[in-house]
Amino acid sequence: MQIFDVAIIGGGASALMTVIQLQSLGIKNIVLFEGNERLGRKLSATGNGQGNISNIHLTAKNYFSSNPEIVKNVLENFSVENLIDFFQDLGLYTQPDKVGRIYPLSKQASTVTDILRFSIQNTTTIFLNTRVIDVLPKQSFVVKTKDKEYFANNVVIATGGIASQNFGSDGFGHMLAKKFGHRVTTLTPSITRLVVDNHSIAGLKGVRVNANVSLVRKKEKIIVIQGDIVFADAMLGGDSIYKISAFYQQGDRISIDFLPDLSLLAIENFLAQQLIKNPKKEAEELLKGILHGSVARFILKKVDRFTAKDIAYNIKNYTIAIQKIAPFDLAQVTKGGVDMQEVDKNLMSKKIKNLYFTGEVLDCDGECGGYNLQWAFSSGVTVARAIAKKYKKVNYD
Repeated sequence: MQIFDVAIIGGGASALMTVIQLQSLGIKNIVLFEGNERLGRKLSATGNGQGNISNIHLTAKNYFSSNPEIVKNVLENFSVENLIDFFQDLGLYTQPDKVGRIYPLSKQASTVTDILRFSIQNTTTIFLNTRVIDVLPKQSFVVKTKDKEYFANNVVIATGGIASQNFGSDGFGHMLAKKFGHRVTTLTPSITRLVVDNHSIAGLKGVRVNANVSLVRKKEKIIVIQGDIVFADAMLGGDSIYKISAFYQQGDRISIDFLPDLSLLAIENFLAQQLIKNPKKEAEELLKGILHGSVARFILKKVDRFTAKDIAYNIKNYTIAIQKIAPFDLAQVTKGGVDMQEVDKNLMSKKIKNLYFTGEVLDCDGECGGYNLQWAFSSGVTVARAIAKKYKKVNYD
């Protein structure tokens, strides 16, 4: 009976990193199970297909988790700088953009996936189109597929969450964790669109503008993002909304500043002067000099009084109630997961010895901008080093 040193369930970013790190540390007897027809399907779509793998501004404060100390420890184990060096050693050159998001020079996410896939040695057994249906924690773990049983001394659950279900994310890792006695925190979509009353954005469908977007909770602005906002049927999207969605709580509102580069007073003075100089000109025509035409028409429908002051205020402070966050099939990331109070600093279960978790299956999600992939890679390295230490007695502390 063959007993593998490590069985990895999942074939995404954290699983690939775990395999490569285990191999580099001398662990060769590895088996990996992936339900899709190829490894790294979701990874190949990251960053709108351009491969946003991390962010130079990353700190532990960019993450949401039940155990921020462990998150901090994992990110320090394998930092942004370590990731850049790692990929450069594999032959992938990366570069940050003007806001700190790190991309491959090719701007192709598939390049990242290929580099990782080609780094896996043939000593690792890989089963594609193979779904694990159960894991039994006996003297050695029994990993069951539909057709066969496999045995391993260590198991790594790297199945991801339940977002982006078109890539095969189905919550199986959470089911396994619960079976082993773990608590799974509330699961909600993140880095996704926001659902609003269609009447509140009527006339803006298809419009994309650069704006300052604030998430307002009661009377406090929780976060302000400048970036694209895209209007759709009863939905808001775009970079600014994806970033804000990670912070959303029920009852929050969105406040939009359609002209972030002009002050309220500057807009008010401009409009007042235009109204004096062009008294016969239609208001919509006056606004087209500073606003997208559809936005100009929209704002004019919302003002109570046709004055420079009221128009300027609505341009800088248009508020929309958020009904809910868009569903998992539109989300990039799962918020919540295996409670990180129930794993140790190496992401090993405190309930089942030699059972590890990596990536999105855990209760750790990051903001939009490369943070979630860094977590996937850092958690994979952390787990690989912990397992290798048991075999090689190498000290990484």
